[in-house]
Amino acid sequence: MMSDIPSQPPSRGLAGKVAIVTGAGCAGEGIGNGRAISIMLADEGCNVLCLDLNLKWAQKTADMATARTQKAKALPLKSDVTNAEDCEAAVETALKEFGRLDILVNNVGIGGAAGTAVDVDMEAWAKGLEINVSSMVRMAKCCIPAMQKNDGEIRGSIVNMGSVAGLKGGTPHLLYPTSKGAVVNMTRAMAAHHAPDGIRVNCVCPGMLYTPMMYAGGMSDEAREARRKRSLLGTEGNGWDTACAVTFLASDHARWITGAILPVDAGTTAAVGKAKVKKITDLDKPKMVSERCHFSKMKFLQTVSTCVLALSSLVSAASFSNPLKKTDGSDPHIVWTGGYYYLMTTTWTNLQITRAKTLEGLKNGEKKIVWTDTNTNRNANMWAPELQYFDGLWYIYYTAGSSANLDLQRPHVLKGGADPFQSYSFLATLTNTWGIDGSIVRFSSWGNYFVWSCMSDSLQSLCIAPLTSPGKIGATKVLSQPTQSWEKNGAPVMEGPAAMYNGGKTYLTYSASYCWTPDYSLGLLTWNGSGDPSLSASWAKSGPVLKSANSNYGPGHNGFFTSPDGKEIWNVYHATANSAGSCDGNRYTMAQKVTFNSNGTPNFGTPAKLGTTITGPSGE
Repeated sequence: MMSDIPSQPPSRGLAGKVAIVTGAGCAGEGIGNGRAISIMLADEGCNVLCLDLNLKWAQKTADMATARTQKAKALPLKSDVTNAEDCEAAVETALKEFGRLDILVNNVGIGGAAGTAVDVDMEAWAKGLEINVSSMVRMAKCCIPAMQKNDGEIRGSIVNMGSVAGLKGGTPHLLYPTSKGAVVNMTRAMAAHHAPDGIRVNCVCPGMLYTPMMYAGGMSDEAREARRKRSLLGTEGNGWDTACAVTFLASDHARWITGAILPVDAGTTAAVGKAKVKKITDLDKPKMVSERCHFSKMKFLQTVSTCVLALSSLVSAASFSNPLKKTDGSDPHIVWTGGYYYLMTTTWTNLQITRAKTLEGLKNGEKKIVWTDTNTNRNANMWAPELQYFDGLWYIYYTAGSSANLDLQRPHVLKGGADPFQSYSFLATLTNTWGIDGSIVRFSSWGNYFVWSCMSDSLQSLCIAPLTSPGKIGATKVLSQPTQSWEKNGAPVMEGPAAMYNGGKTYLTYSASYCWTPDYSLGLLTWNGSGDPSLSASWAKSGPVLKSANSNYGPGHNGFFTSPDGKEIWNVYHATANSAGSCDGNRYTMAQKVTFNSNGTPNFGTPAKLGTTITGPSGE
């Protein structure tokens, strides 16, 4: 009867409710899924226990949530949700602090092990499943008994974080879509199991959001734009979009919804992109190949192999030859953004940028001096500049000192605008002791770090410190010292660090030995993926991985950049024709593609003979 239907709709608010959000932290001021969810739940009056392995990040989330509202309280808790005792402690803390538990948001997840079934590391595979799937079961196992004690028809709500990759697959690696697919069907099974207890269980599957986890490893404007166009709406999503869906499913507005799988993807799971729908007969016309294949550039969700084959028969990548810059080509760094390559090298008395639409074009590209200095403590010996992008602005990290000697060499940073070819202003000097060749390493779970060449125990070593803002670093630690024989030719040296990311791993190349010798070469540090990246024990050293060959001597001080379509990683470095080695303006700039071995390790190849025609980066 009509009288049985309430005259008022269910409340969207969560006043008096209590939630646990796992993976609630995020580096710095960034807004990831967990942080956005915690903030929005608190906005609706829900008390939130913010769990994260990094207590500092959890504290930041709790502070941000509490600062926005007087309706609720948010508390941080360091927790490893793969540990049963930590899961139990989290529930006990929620009950102790707030007296009840109504909502669990299982948000923890990682990219996990790289590779296919043939080459995936099974230990890393098991670890990935433990984090992405088993941790959700552990948390539910602890939370459901507490929810069952609540009154009412609906006693609790669980929201699991899936992914469109778990719905569609098609990613380059096996672990991530497998684990997220498991979360999807785990959600359905849990919904059936716990509906009699009045506990709803649903799943949110985000698409290609722009979150700190995605852009921490660096993302070109082109890759970001291609991701945006991947959606039917042609818009970019972020952590707030995920949070809106989670908040809805956690509230009484979703009281009659359980076992639901909610994509938050701007239509990606419905169809790909915004292209106008064509008749079937049109698809066979050659003129349509570019339209049919446009989205094969995206390497995350779905690869259309037939389109790649079609394109390969019609389009050839631009070619180039080394060197890209004959003189003053040392310490090179390249970024691709906005349709241009931007090249910086050591030019000694100023900072210059050269830009062009192809690598070959850099030889005669548009040049601009973007910085000179009148401060005598930093207006000479300007070395190793590189462009870095943070929160919509470009920065240049470089070394400079006095013309009198090299004792005042320090790492500095300039602040620019939204366009890397615009003017810059001085921002900061990052250390008050000798240091050169600063660079940035980005970790999705640990934040950004500044890495540079420093002196430790009278050895030129690598130091590392958290980058708390673009112009400020935290406590310094010695990351690695030159202890191996190939690092000591001429003098023990580690300098010129450069970060590369692939297959869920972080690599740090560096230049070893004295630059005035032909034995100057590249070494490699590989982060184990779990330990504190500021600790030496968390890295494995190998090398040399690139050394003199084909009359190119002393290859080193490199940088990495992605191809225009985001599919390839390229190495840019300097070398010299001087068989005795060189550390002056006679070094030239070279570039070559990085490949990967069957076990996932990078292969840097050997420097090809100058003048060799090389196929350019894909997408040129």
